[in-house]
Order: sequence, then structure tokens, then C-alpha cells
Amino acid sequence: MKLVQSRRARLRDADHGVALLTALAFLFLFSMLGAALVRSISIDLERTETELAGQRAAAFARGGVEAAIGEIAAALAAGEAPNVLAGPVEIQYPVYKADKSSPAGIGPAESLRGRATFTVTDESGKININHATPRVLKAVLGVDGTVARAIRGSLPLSAATGSPANRAWFTNLSELSTRGLVPPRLYKKIDSKLVTVHSVVDHNHAEEFLNVNAAPAQVLAAVLDIPLQAAQALVDRRPFRGLQELCEAAGKDPSMFNGGAGAESAEGLGKEFAFQSRCFRIASEGVVAEVGPGNAEFRPTRRHVEAVVVFDRLAGPQVTYWSERAEGGESPAA
Repeated sequence: MKLVQSRRARLRDADHGVALLTALAFLFLFSMLGAALVRSISIDLERTETELAGQRAAAFARGGVEAAIGEIAAALAAGEAPNVLAGPVEIQYPVYKADKSSPAGIGPAESLRGRATFTVTDESGKININHATPRVLKAVLGVDGTVARAIRGSLPLSAATGSPANRAWFTNLSELSTRGLVPPRLYKKIDSKLVTVHSVVDHNHAEEFLNVNAAPAQVLAAVLDIPLQAAQALVDRRPFRGLQELCEAAGKDPSMFNGGAGAESAEGLGKEFAFQSRCFRIASEGVVAEVGPGNAEFRPTRRHVEAVVVFDRLAGPQVTYWSERAEGGESPAA
């Protein structure tokens, strides 16, 4: 009898031990699940903060472009050269966060700092490959006459005569290569400081898009059909106030220039020339950073916006190119 009772007691102890181990196993499992849930929430919060910082930085970068447009428009309206061409311009922006104690529901985020830094470069002194003659294309692109004529032949005809479906304006310099018009080895050698596709808003009425007072000597040599040394002499004599002054300095009339790809009559010659810059490239970087001890910044988030804007005399600023990218992102060929 005692033996049976002893055996039953041992079985009860064993059951208690199994129950304890099972409870401990479930407790461990729930602890791991809880830790995983906390980690998941933490990752989601970090991702949300990163995305929010990126959106803020992008907004600041866009704000930098808008500020640059305002500065340029004001200068042109006053008949002056934009001061922003002198160098980088920095703008400080306040950063806000949710604040339940504020009547508006938001308040300044003292631990964050925002800013935009933009630079402006003149795009008006470049050859627009959509409106250049084969001789000009040959000179500035470094291609032979056959390639230059093929480039010209790939563009639409005049609005009056219409164009085949396979003809299209260039919207990006890289299309010279992707359309198979310029071999890759030659495309890599093209100097983007000499050519653009963004200085004209309306291709059917392309006028005053090449500022001879901003064009480098290589461009002047190509469009005026003069030696590079003579073009450099013209650069030294600038600014010119009008076409007649330019012709007198160059020693030839517009009919002897290489320009006027869209001219259909003598009256159309020289209409591509301008004497004030109205096309600018704006590169803006927006930054949001945390502020630490000693006012030091850390963990910055950066976004970049690049735009080309034509300041039409009647229609005002017209964006002809816009690109946004994150820090380290590849900048598309413009």
C-alpha cells in the first residue's frame, strides 16, 4: 500500500514538473514574440521618421528652386543680372512637429534643423541642338557632316508642313546616343557646357534663345562661322546691345552666320540671338538634420532638385526640365 502511495506521489511531482516546464516554454515564446513585436514597431517608427525626413528635405529643396526663380524674375524685371549667379545661396527653414499643447496642433522641432542651398548657372549661352544647323552641330558636337545631318533630319519639320511620326524633338541630351544618332564613344566626348535642349519653350516659335553675351568662344565660333581666336576677341568686347552691333563686331551679316536653323526667309535670320540671359539651371539641395550638443548636426537627410527655367517675357517662368533624387541617387542626363 505504501509503495503504491509513493509511486502516485512521484507521478504527481513529475506532472507538476512537466507543467512548470510547459509554462516556462510558453513564457519564453511569448517573450520572444513580444520582443519581435517591439522590434517591428521600432523599425516601422524608424522607417516613418526616415520617410518624413526625406519628404521634409525634398520640400526644402523645392523651396530653394522656387526662391531662386523669384530672385531671377525680380532681377530680370529690373533689367539686371541675377545676383544668385555669384555663388551658392543658403536659406534656413523652420522644422515643425506634432504638439498637442499648441492650439494649432504643431510646434517647432527644436532638435531638427532644415535648410536649402541652391546654385544658379546660365543656360542661355549654349547651343540648343533642336534648333542648330548641321554645320553648328558638327562644330560643337565633334561629329562629321553625315552624323550632323542625321541629327537635324531626326527633328520635326516646321509646324506649317507637318512632320513624320518618327521625328521628335530632343528632350534630353542622352537621346543623341539612345536614338542611335551619335556613337557612344563620341557621345562621351560631348561637352555639356556647350549644348542644351531646354532653352526653348515653344519649338514652333523658337526665338531669342541664344545669348551671345553669355556664350563661350566655342559657341560663338560655331554660330558666327568665325575662327576660335576671332570668337575669343568678341568675348573680350562684350556686351553687345543688339544684332547690328554684333554683326559689325563680327564683320559679317546674319546671312553669313551658321545659325538660323528654323529661318525660312531672310527676315528669320538672326532671330535665335538674344542679348540678355533668360534661361537658367537651378540645382537645389534640401537638408534636414538632427541637432546635438554644441549645436552640431548629425544624421542629415538630403534631397536634390534640379530644374531648368526659361523666363518668357510674356508668360513668365516656364520650367523645361525638372529632376528630383535622393542623396547618392543617380542624376539623369539633362
